[in-house]
Amino acid sequence: MESTISQRICCLWLIKAAYDFGLLLFWPLLKQLGLDGDVIAISSGSRSVGETILDFAKTANATCLLIGAFKHGYFLELLLGRVTRYLLSHSTLPMMMKH
Repeated sequence: MESTISQRICCLWLIKAAYDFGLLLFWPLLKQLGLDGDVIAISSGSRSVGETILDFAKTANATCLLIGAFKHGYFLELLLGRVTRYLLSHSTLPMMMKH
């Protein structure tokens, strides 16, 4: 019996401002890696970024998360490291992190 594995890559970009063009970077990256996928831009609105990511993953029936985690200085880490900590403590999905 042959099994079929369905794969879908979805790149999520959280919009920070009306002029945020960062999501345009995903298309060349996917092409460079030889991957076919969707690039979706959303706003977190009043929710935290971590909540937004996990809500989207649930809606998209994601099976894992691949996230970028960045190392900053101590004070920036206190400010910017919240999303990574939130995902690590609240996600029920397997996570891969790129530093």
